[in-house]
Amino acid sequence: MRRCCCSSTVALSTVAPPCAVVLPKRGYYWPHNEDFVPQGAATSRFQSSGSPELRRRVLREYAFSPLFGARVPCCVLGTMKTAKEFFMVKRGLPRLLCEIMGSPEGSVTLGPLQQMSEMMLHKSGTPLSPRLGDTRNCNINAYGRKSVAARTIVEVFLPEHMSQDQLTALGRLMLEEVQTALSVLRKGSAGSTEGKNSTNCALTLVRDMGISYCEIPLADESDYVFDRVGGVAVSAYEAEEVAERWVQRDE
Repeated sequence: MRRCCCSSTVALSTVAPPCAVVLPKRGYYWPHNEDFVPQGAATSRFQSSGSPELRRRVLREYAFSPLFGARVPCCVLGTMKTAKEFFMVKRGLPRLLCEIMGSPEGSVTLGPLQQMSEMMLHKSGTPLSPRLGDTRNCNINAYGRKSVAARTIVEVFLPEHMSQDQLTALGRLMLEEVQTALSVLRKGSAGSTEGKNSTNCALTLVRDMGISYCEIPLADESDYVFDRVGGVAVSAYEAEEVAERWVQRDE
């Protein structure tokens, strides 16, 4: 058996504090050498070019593009329905969300439905892990006692011109309304909340559409920049050039 050994490079993303010390904050793994080709291997058809320099330029173009984190959802809604079942009622969801958050009609857009994986032993922290409910009142150390709250999730997006503070505030409002509606339906006291339009819409959201979960995504507050791509240092001038090219493409 022949073993092929190759080194790996990591494109580091660093925090730039006011002092001169630069601390590594993130690492992006690239499973090839700095010339993007494993040892003893030739270039293949999937690569953009046979030239390592041109492939490095392509990677740098995407590393400094606005594609990373360009859209930030204000909240994530979940349901116990399958993606196929929830797709039938998804069309009416944006209108209800606009009424709950007091936003103009048409300002809410939804991401694609994401079907979570079935797990006999739950593993948290993965993109396809089923979302869990409130485990404070159950024995979370017992096997199979963690209650699953959502098997299908969808991200809720608002217009890009809104600030992060506005997105967070509307996400918290959405979380509060969904939790209130779930609590009301669990206690069977839906009649006592009539009169408040947002609460009535939240009840419709939970009762008729099957929404059973809401979360606010964690905000990435680390101000980071790439300082090296493919083992080659990138200056601030080069990063600004890449950003300007992406702006010109959008125009």
